Amino acid sequence: MAQLKKHILGEVTGGLGDVVFKKIKGENYIASRPTDYTMDMKSEAVLRRARFRIAMKLAQSMNKSLRLKAIWKSKAPEGLSAFNFMMQRNYPYVQAETIANGIKLTPDVGFGVGVTAVNLTSTGLTVDISAIGTNAGIITASEPNIGMTAVLFLSNPADPLNPAYDYLTLQSGNLSTNLNSALSFEAVLSNQETQLFNLYQDQKAFFVLATLDASGAVVHYSSTVLAV
Repeated sequence: MAQLKKHILGEVTGGLGDVVFKKIKGENYIASRPTDYTMDMKSEAVLRRARFRIAMKLAQSMNKSLRLKAIWKSKAPEGLSAFNFMMQRNYPYVQAETIANGIKLTPDVGFGVGVTAVNLTSTGLTVDISAIGTNAGIITASEPNIGMTAVLFLSNPADPLNPAYDYLTLQSGNLSTNLNSALSFEAVLSNQETQLFNLYQDQKAFFVLATLDASGAVVHYSSTVLAV
């Protein structure tokens, strides 16, 4: 039995998959589930497992973006991976089969974004924004490019045999960083992504913007924006 040093989701007791969380004398421990264990099917335990799964899938989707992964890694507490930090921050915003509008694609507050138009279809996401302005701390000479990363939450499947929800991770092409003009970002869905998109009747789109240096590394990023 191993001691759990970092509390990813706060204090945890009970089981998840093949492991069991225990609290002994104020300390959290993790152990293998006994082979004769019978899964707890009480409603509270079922909901807890469902919340964990939807938070994990959200983190997996965010982790697919090298930009988001780099941002979270740079802010993660010592000993906590970017992935686990994503789960920790977003767990309060998920339910069994849905996510709240307050989920975080970045771990803290970034520069503000004024959205003027959004168009989400089965072929892609387009977001128009007003000028960012010069008070965001961005230096265009050392941050020559800017791009959008988006996560789509798909729910309410047309066919009830399909999973209750899924995610898509999208990234736009880069634009030249211009703080004084409106900008338009477009992330195009692949053929496979379009097919997945069309399986669901409801979609939520969240996005962040990130400025990039000459090597493509993230310098500044925006707060998370619910596009639609």
